[in-house]
Amino acid sequence: MSSTTFAFALLAGDDLDKAAHTLETVAAQEVGEGIHKKIIIAHDNAKLTEEWIGKVLDGHDMSVMLIPMSLKDAHPQARHASMLTALSNAMPEDVDWVWTLADDASLYSKFSLEQLTTQLGMPAHRDVRFVHACIAPKSNDTGYTQMASVRSLCESHGYFEILGSPSSLVLAADVFRLAFGKHLGEMAAQARDGDIRMTPFTQCQLLYLALAEANGLLIDSKLVAQDRVKTFDANSDISESKQMFLIAGELVELAHILEADNSWDMHFFRFGQKSIWTELLHYQRQISALFDHKAGQGDAEVVAFIDNWQVLLTLADHVNDKETASIIRNVVTNGIKYTLELLHGEENSLKKLENFFASQLANDLVYPSTLLRPDHMKQLMRKSA
Repeated sequence: MSSTTFAFALLAGDDLDKAAHTLETVAAQEVGEGIHKKIIIAHDNAKLTEEWIGKVLDGHDMSVMLIPMSLKDAHPQARHASMLTALSNAMPEDVDWVWTLADDASLYSKFSLEQLTTQLGMPAHRDVRFVHACIAPKSNDTGYTQMASVRSLCESHGYFEILGSPSSLVLAADVFRLAFGKHLGEMAAQARDGDIRMTPFTQCQLLYLALAEANGLLIDSKLVAQDRVKTFDANSDISESKQMFLIAGELVELAHILEADNSWDMHFFRFGQKSIWTELLHYQRQISALFDHKAGQGDAEVVAFIDNWQVLLTLADHVNDKETASIIRNVVTNGIKYTLELLHGEENSLKKLENFFASQLANDLVYPSTLLRPDHMKQLMRKSA
């Protein structure tokens, strides 16, 4: 790398102390000659001013651009998407790479950027367009790197794991502009008006469409400090179960948009420490727990419950292992059977439904808390032996 410019794109919240800490960790990065840093902050906070920035970064020679926005009362995900679009539109032409940081994230150490630039500077990685920078709790800190198409990375480690955390996203600037440009802006406007709903994972769809066949790089090092990645909107007006099925619906929508190459290995469907199937069954169980023997087809929760089974069936169409897809369909078919028994008022139908969910969710933790699975760790140990 002769000369490379990194922009840190901050999605600032209301907590100025958190924003200050993030800025300080960026400013403290120790990098070699030819590496330049910029900070671009999208915010909706009247107290986040150039004067405040000057005090926080006193003694540091940093280029900082503020993008003030008016997002009062916006849905959390409309807010998030609006900020990403504003950052995309304002991204300077001289920027080569963009590292997105959420409002509660910071760089793990003063060497985080150096670790990243070292990897990107390797001849073998010259065609990389995307980097997954591990959040500290998700990393074994092995230093292991894997270069593959973004599709392959998602199939190895999980679509939501690879693309779901904003603070793990390091994107070539042109990819950032493409993925978070006009289309996301239109979606954000519709979400602000209440015409559509977005989820914390809407960005995954856009990133996958932009990057599926491009080379990506996973770096298993503690690069980002962030205690917890939010799966759901705490302030949402809908339940977690409805949010979960919206997330699954976006994945179904992605498959429909792609038309071809829209079936994947089972690990693609990882969702944290579980698979999306067990998460969806878990929330179906929560919904069914509210039913009584008088549950009827006209009840709103029952209608949603039945619709949810269809989401599970449709997702199964996009599992490329036929045997696994068949098992999922059989599970869902049994769930539908017990649902119909309940609607027909059959004796012990609620108990049967309860027992069905209990048996399916008895061992629902599939994955470790870290990104790399045990089989990956065994491969690493063999290589180092």
